[in-house]
This record gives sequence, structure tokens and C-alpha cells, in this order.
Amino acid sequence: MKPTTTTTTTTNNNNTALTNDEALELLAYLLSSAHGCINEPADYGILRLVSAADRIARMWAPRATGDLADCLRNLGTQMSSEAAGMDADLEGFAAYLDKQIKELATIVKQHGLTGSTQNGP
Repeated sequence: MKPTTTTTTTTNNNNTALTNDEALELLAYLLSSAHGCINEPADYGILRLVSAADRIARMWAPRATGDLADCLRNLGTQMSSEAAGMDADLEGFAAYLDKQIKELATIVKQHGLTGSTQNGP
């Protein structure tokens, strides 16, 4: 029988968007949110996605630079208050999301990202 070996890999997270712990926390949040959406009202799914975006922005912002850092800081400071008003002003919240998406799309284009490396459905 061949002996089993365990390899521990240490990564330098200084230049990453998220540390391993932050990524693990987000993955756990997203999976538990998906499970919660099975029995929750549809609007809760929107709030869970917004909460995940808020978490990513807050975790990533300290490591980002330039326009991306500004965008992430704005998301991290405004997202939860905007989402809190969703029930009273769904159109206003949709307009806020539209604005944020356009800003992110501009940054994505500036970084030369096309989405061609995405895996999934």
C-alpha cells in the first residue's frame, strides 16, 4: 500500500481580492443563503444577494486601488442602507443597482475582462 501524504499549501494573500478565510466565509454564506431561498419569499433572495455583494465589497476594498477601490468603498457604505429601503421604494433600489452595475461594468472594461474564462451554466 502506498503511504498517504498530506501537503499543506500556504498562500500569500496580500495581493488577492479575498483571503482564504474570507472566501470560505462567503462560500458558506452563499450556500446557506441558497438553501434559505428554498422556503423564503422571493424578495429575500434579492436581499441575500445584496448582502453577499456588500460583504465582498467590504472585504475586498482594503486591497483594491483606484476606481475599483472607490467603487467597493461606496458599495460597502451604501448597499445596506439602500437595501433597507427596498420595500418602500423598489424602483429607487433598482435604479441604485443599475447605477452600481454600470459603474462596475466600466471598471470591468478598463481591466480588459470579458467573462470568457467563466465556468458554469
